[in-house]
Amino acid sequence: MLTITTTTTTTWTRTMCTRTMTTLLPDRAGLRRTRLRVDAASGGRARVLATTSGDSARPCLRAVIQDSRPGYARVALVPDGALLLADDAIGLDIKVGTAVRLDLVEPGGTVAYNMRGGEASWDVTIELGAGSRLTWAGEPFVLSAGARVRRSTEVTLGAGARLAVRETVVLGRHQERIGALDQRWTARGPDGAE
Repeated sequence: MLTITTTTTTTWTRTMCTRTMTTLLPDRAGLRRTRLRVDAASGGRARVLATTSGDSARPCLRAVIQDSRPGYARVALVPDGALLLADDAIGLDIKVGTAVRLDLVEPGGTVAYNMRGGEASWDVTIELGAGSRLTWAGEPFVLSAGARVRRSTEVTLGAGARLAVRETVVLGRHQERIGALDQRWTARGPDGAE
């Protein structure tokens, strides 16, 4: 059985005034990739392996283990630095083993700031083993004026795997225009069908 639950909430406001602010930001080009693997360990807590790769001067998402017991783990995704600025490239690979449950939480939302003509990316791949479950209660993703972001999520579900994701996209902060967002979701079942 293939079960995919996606909730998207969109909020926007009318622009009543426009303010201009100039901020000089350092060059932040480069991809940081976080890899999170959760498997069933024999006779003990779920085994959680989290690694990051790429230039350590660039921002990434840190995986912080909050709970681990047989067949279950709870992990917080904590930003390591300000996100998202021009040229940020965030990558997140999640792999959940057979018959394991993973709850992902975010302690706060993410703001995509004015990119001053640049752009940022946020790419997620999720692989769920047979009978596994992933619940990801994402916090709001705010698209500020001048932001240009490409977000992609690719999911592969094993037989009987379940996925529940909450994504909230806020189009602009209070009284400001919205930026540009290209968001794509792809989910494949055990037979490879989308």
